[in-house]
Amino acid sequence: MLNRDKLAKIKTYDDFFEVRQAVASLSSTELFNSLFPISIENIGDSADSFAGLLLIELDPKHELTLENMLLKIAKSKWNVSNREIPFYLVSQFGKWNVLNKVNELLKDVSFNEEEKNYLETVNYWASGPPSGLSEPLHYFEWQEVIERKNAEQVNQVRAYAPDRQPAPRFVGRLFQTLRNNEISKKEFIGLLSEGKTFILHFWAEWNGYDIEQKNTISKFRDKYPNIGFFEMDVDVKENHDICQEHEVFGPPTIVFYKNGKLINRIVGLLKESQLESELQSFESA
Repeated sequence: MLNRDKLAKIKTYDDFFEVRQAVASLSSTELFNSLFPISIENIGDSADSFAGLLLIELDPKHELTLENMLLKIAKSKWNVSNREIPFYLVSQFGKWNVLNKVNELLKDVSFNEEEKNYLETVNYWASGPPSGLSEPLHYFEWQEVIERKNAEQVNQVRAYAPDRQPAPRFVGRLFQTLRNNEISKKEFIGLLSEGKTFILHFWAEWNGYDIEQKNTISKFRDKYPNIGFFEMDVDVKENHDICQEHEVFGPPTIVFYKNGKLINRIVGLLKESQLESELQSFESA
């Protein structure tokens, strides 16, 4: 029987291969009905990632329409850093069909902020080149450590999130397309010395909530032209002292600066209405 407990116990590639072989004989309906609900429910284990990967590898047929799948995702607790779900949607329905349907739903259906963010994140991942979706599926994090390809990154993750175990999650290149507003330590010091008004979002590529936070922040760049919107990667070594100075123990963390002085510091994901309220207060401070 395929269930969440079995997937959550996977620690090595051999474990994964055993499960894959055991479930390959199940019918398409059984596979999809077991894997899809797990893949969009993040409860802190790694079962959702493995369920998503098995969906891609075993490619079970399904009876759901694209719209029904997207609506289920909107109502779920999907870990937005897991690209297996957008990958699966694109492989089943085609990139442009996914993008058009997401935009159609966002226009025609009333969603709360969390539901809307899930669909916007599907849209974000699906809108990039297919290589951006498939690339992170190549290696388990533990494999990269063994091969000494990613040991430094994992050590940095542990430094900022000591309770996070090096679970066998999939990792790939940094989110280059998300770095348009990235600043260095030197540039940050320059903003302070010039007395600029800005917010700084400390983020990490392994934190799925940062993608959601980035989507939310991007909605306000044009609305608040007098505020600079910048980001700093907590996993870049030269940024570590800035992170420590601001007590960044886990992104997302946002700091607000005006005239070289720290006005506010917020830890945790801010929804759209919450961020707008903070920006309004900050602008009038």
